[in-house]
Amino acid sequence: MKLQEKVHDLFATIEATEKQEEQEHQGRDLTELGESSERSGERLERATRELEERLLQKPKDKPLKKAVRKLRKDLLPRLLKYEQYQKLLGDRTSFSKTDPDTMCKLARKISSF
Repeated sequence: MKLQEKVHDLFATIEATEKQEEQEHQGRDLTELGESSERSGERLERATRELEERLLQKPKDKPLKKAVRKLRKDLLPRLLKYEQYQKLLGDRTSFSKTDPDTMCKLARKISSF
């Protein structure tokens, strides 16, 4: 399963939990999360912090604890790394992880001939 799909599935689970809580609390003071399937690293980080704050209020909420742990340990770092690679890649088709400027250096050498 792709990273974006995992993030989307996790937020769908969180939304279901929130809907249940909203029914229990008649919609008072609940943050809406997971409204879009596309998440940037920054938005995902903010959502994770909000979930961690909720976890401090309900430390025995195992599904929430599991979701926060999965976000913090797995999905968020992978998404940030993916975004970094996307920026580095730009409009190129590939890049070297050890020397990101390799393609630029090679192009300059070829054009100098």
